[in-house]
Amino acid sequence: MEPKMSFFSQNKYYFPNDSIGAILKAFNKLSEANLIALISSCKFKNPNTMLVVSIVLGWLGIDRFMIGSIGMGILKLLCSIIVIFATDENISENIFMLAYIAFIIRIILWIIDIFVIKKATREKNLEILARNFKRYFNEDLFKNRFEHNENANTDSDNKNENKLKEELQKSKKEKISELENKAENNEQ
Repeated sequence: MEPKMSFFSQNKYYFPNDSIGAILKAFNKLSEANLIALISSCKFKNPNTMLVVSIVLGWLGIDRFMIGSIGMGILKLLCSIIVIFATDENISENIFMLAYIAFIIRIILWIIDIFVIKKATREKNLEILARNFKRYFNEDLFKNRFEHNENANTDSDNKNENKLKEELQKSKKEKISELENKAENNEQ
């Protein structure tokens, strides 16, 4: 299996669905060696792992630190620290109100992140890919994406995305027929 198809079959859930066409378009411009170098230089976060981290440690902001959203991570961590230090029995009423507000903010941010962390992780993975692509090949192929242009996908991107899906289906069918042939040979 060629590296492009192998990469997409293993990592398609690491990126937003609407970016696959743009990624394929960018990858088509690269030689196999450059593609392998680009892919190996990127360290992507698994959205499902980030969801688990968000559920377990999201109230401390660990999930946001891990995907590089430092500001949101600091806000969640500060809210947690305020709540933890405000558990002393000898605190004033003003500090208690501050801790109560921090607790409410922390809970709200935690619950919101449980629902949005997978999307945020996919977007961050795309940013990592785009940054490395620009660094190695000095081309800003994902510029429209990060200017928050919702119409970044063109018809050619959609055609490339459909082509990729067809190639993946074809590859699956080839593997299935190969396994069936092996099974028939083993029975004989």
